[in-house]
Amino acid sequence: MTDIGQLLIALRASDVSLSAEFYEKLGFVPEDEANWHAGYARFSYRGTRVLLLDFIPQSVLLNLEQCDQDAVEALGKRLTERGIAVGPAGSPGSGNNGLYLEDPDGHGFFIFTNASA
Repeated sequence: MTDIGQLLIALRASDVSLSAEFYEKLGFVPEDEANWHAGYARFSYRGTRVLLLDFIPQSVLLNLEQCDQDAVEALGKRLTERGIAVGPAGSPGSGNNGLYLEDPDGHGFFIFTNASA
């Protein structure tokens, strides 16, 4: 099996605070609370991480977190070699060094790292 990184599921939320309250009541465990803001909250449940975001265009975005930028680029190369169309994430000049791809039904995947360059 090929390692494609840590899976995070991002959900678009119209009101992150309200959604965060719901997920906490549901039993999800808050994570990274020091970095929460009006447009971002993160939770986990049994090893699955869920992000609540108000700034993504998709309803659901699957994120594959990599250990560093070299891993982002290596995964992009492996996927391209397998015939999967992979492109840059974000608009040109945005500073986003991640990659983006879609499955046949249009579900998006964001491949990224939080590691400093």
